[in-house]
Amino acid sequence: MKILAELGGLVQQRKCDPRDRSAMLEVAKAFRDQLDTRPPKDRNGNIKKEGKLSPLSVERYMIVARRYFRYAGLLEPNSPDWELLKGPTIRRSRTLFSPEELDAWFSVVSGREDKRIELATWLLLTEVPVASLVELAFADVDLARCTLQVGKVRRQIGPELGQLLSSAENRQDTDPLLISEARRHGGRRSRSPMTVPGLRSLWNDARLLVPGKGPTMAALLAVGRQAIVDRTAGESIYVFRDPVRLA
Repeated sequence: MKILAELGGLVQQRKCDPRDRSAMLEVAKAFRDQLDTRPPKDRNGNIKKEGKLSPLSVERYMIVARRYFRYAGLLEPNSPDWELLKGPTIRRSRTLFSPEELDAWFSVVSGREDKRIELATWLLLTEVPVASLVELAFADVDLARCTLQVGKVRRQIGPELGQLLSSAENRQDTDPLLISEARRHGGRRSRSPMTVPGLRSLWNDARLLVPGKGPTMAALLAVGRQAIVDRTAGESIYVFRDPVRLA
């Protein structure tokens, strides 16, 4: 939210009409240029005298900017001006499930009537352990703050997961995020949570639909623990949490 507020402050500073695409593109360029020259801060928030923002920090800013400009209808991923909002080059890890493989997985699980596997995918990418997937309820979700309470840890959730959660119909706070459809009472939809074996079975069925077989839940959890997945442009980009992985 601080990054979005900073971007909005730049719009106000320049007295731009958010509907003026040309003026907003100048804002995007100025925002990117500021990041290239901005000095880093130490752990106490004090500005360092030397150095500049790490590629990881720059990319985190640019993720927010890309989502903002795309949501406002000002930029499209295939437009030439999209280059203005590109962050640093990412060096992909050989040991992780690759972004291309993740794209193939999303092409299978996204848009299905049964949202449970897509929801579980984003939960894993938000660093939710497999055993905790079936323990979460809507009471753990704070859409206003874009957070998810997982045990004693509060996780920040991205727009894709937030949209999936907000689109759930007739939900109640006590309802589990992943509802079992195996049990029905009097013909009504069950409010019982899935079990881990039941989720694994449903997951493995989906894996078989992917050429070369899709990811295990453990593989996606490993991705979530090491990188933020940005799919703003319709394809997966890994923003690694460890700056050492950046080129």
